[in-house]
Amino acid sequence: MPSDAFLLDALDSGGAQGFHCAWDGDTLAGVAFQRRGAISASVVTPRLAAYALASSIGNRESWTSVVGPEDPCSAIVDSLRSTKPFRVDRVQSFMAALRGAKLGPGGSGVRRATMRDLETLVLLVARYRVEDGLSAAGDDHGAWIRLHTMERIQSGNLFVVEERDRIVFTGAFNFVGRWGAGLGGIYTVPEARGRGVASRATSDLCRIALESGLAATLHVDPANEPAIRAYGKAGLEEAGEFRLTFR
Repeated sequence: MPSDAFLLDALDSGGAQGFHCAWDGDTLAGVAFQRRGAISASVVTPRLAAYALASSIGNRESWTSVVGPEDPCSAIVDSLRSTKPFRVDRVQSFMAALRGAKLGPGGSGVRRATMRDLETLVLLVARYRVEDGLSAAGDDHGAWIRLHTMERIQSGNLFVVEERDRIVFTGAFNFVGRWGAGLGGIYTVPEARGRGVASRATSDLCRIALESGLAATLHVDPANEPAIRAYGKAGLEEAGEFRLTFR
């Protein structure tokens, strides 16, 4: 299933390290995953199994995020709650395009970002995070954003669209592999919105992802209707719900 592409990619790239299994006799009932502070779970994991998996994941102080299919991941989040509120805790709309799907028109001119784009992208990523509610305006996340952006550029997973030598769009692959790719960090500068930049660029990113993977996926705030329309025009279809929780 496309919502399990992240776990399958993690299994391909890092083996079984970080995976936790729930068993019903000899039958595998559910799977959860934790690596580098990120927790997720397979969409087919029942809530009861997810509660059990949450208790086996390990040190509760070591996790930073829970991102994945709503039913199992909301159960995990419930198990991790304390008196301190989470920085982000919401349900996202999950969207996917499978290989062979009819994608929207591309031709955006999207290209891979280079280190020459770094300073501009650090500012755009900071603006995106505030607009999306991932950071507050006064948060001191500059050093983390710079390091994260550099890593994405160096891995070839960060993309931009330019108009008149100015970056107007950026988007990334949070993960990419033979099972699929997760698109994220999609941001269009306000003055370039409403002209189809995001839908064309997202369609082009889906094409890149589907050259080697089975699905292109993303999750988005269900209240962000302009973004959902743009992703629909790109060829992505709504395919469930995703939990997004950050400490």
